[in-house]
Amino acid sequence: MYIIPRNYNLNLSGSTLVCPSNDCETEFKHLAFTLDEKGDFMDLIGDFKLIDNRSNGQLSPKEKNLVEQMSLQFPCQLSSIQKDAENGITKYICSDKVEDDGNIFRKYNSTQYRYKFTASFELPSRHYILNATEGKN
Repeated sequence: MYIIPRNYNLNLSGSTLVCPSNDCETEFKHLAFTLDEKGDFMDLIGDFKLIDNRSNGQLSPKEKNLVEQMSLQFPCQLSSIQKDAENGITKYICSDKVEDDGNIFRKYNSTQYRYKFTASFELPSRHYILNATEGKN
């Protein structure tokens, strides 16, 4: 299991379902993934706060905190493994062809939002990139 740094920013602006103001920030509490190199599988799970001061600005601090608690889940088969033997780098790429293959959940009301995720992960640097595109709910 690999832990992604807490300061990782998942850009969800433009995702009108989870970020109506189009001006949200993510604050991760936990973001980790499992890479099964032999089985060609990657699984990402995380808990985060989706901060939306515009849409949720009228809420009390306790209400705002409740509404902004989110989680995500993204399982996928690796679509490519690129090896750079000269530099000792292996890049794992996950971009499933399945439409809306991941989920973001709003915890307080159990609302599920479907997303198309793509990800890449490099070893040994552990450089990680995650992209999310709003899907059909």
